[in-house]
Amino acid sequence: MKRLLFAGAAIAMLAVLSVAMLHSHASASSGPCGTSHDGVDSEEAQFLGMLQAWRDSHLSPSTHLEQSGALNAAAAWFAEDLVTHGAIGGHGDSKGRSWVQRAADCGYDPFFSQGSGEGVYALSSSIVLNVGPTQAIAGITYPGSGVYIQTPDASWPAKCVGVAVYRNAARTSVAWVAVIAQFPKDQACPASTASSPPPATMSPSPSSPSPSPSPTPTRTPTPATSPGGLPRRAVAPLLSRDDPH
Repeated sequence: MKRLLFAGAAIAMLAVLSVAMLHSHASASSGPCGTSHDGVDSEEAQFLGMLQAWRDSHLSPSTHLEQSGALNAAAAWFAEDLVTHGAIGGHGDSKGRSWVQRAADCGYDPFFSQGSGEGVYALSSSIVLNVGPTQAIAGITYPGSGVYIQTPDASWPAKCVGVAVYRNAARTSVAWVAVIAQFPKDQACPASTASSPPPATMSPSPSSPSPSPSPTPTRTPTPATSPGGLPRRAVAPLLSRDDPH
């Protein structure tokens, strides 16, 4: 038996920030972060290049994605957590955190982590699963995924990205995770590890994949989009001018 997870969500940041707010950070983490695979390997780098190419082909305007070590760590932690617990789905991890909280715990600016989106593609099976970057892109870009995140204000683009894949020893469970978040245009992404993803060799289709044997997906309802192009469904609250935290 094979189980398939499609998951995605995004949040729009609507607040107007003062200069002081732009440089405010939380002083302490509230949950765990850090794995042996926080860095981006060649397979994840290929996936990231494909993600950039997909966004360039399907979003207008697209943003130039910059790797963030903090978001890579958040994606890596959740990918491992999903596989360890059977790729059970959703955006909440075994510690009860959303992707917003994970990003902040892994060192991302806690304010800008609220203007973010997460896409998840995970499978668990009784057979060996060979899910590479091409299939992962097709699976993680379904309608409603957080990888669609766009921001109407060019001063705070959704430009910082973290990606990860994790498999169990038997290779019967796998999870791919991508997190994209806002950050000021003229500032480097938190714990930046590279200026840009590598070029992709293809622009994958947004259609859902058909693994063999084909699983029966369990999807969340496709949300409507806001004027800014973001799915309305969100885990964390939208920010307002009067509630910047």
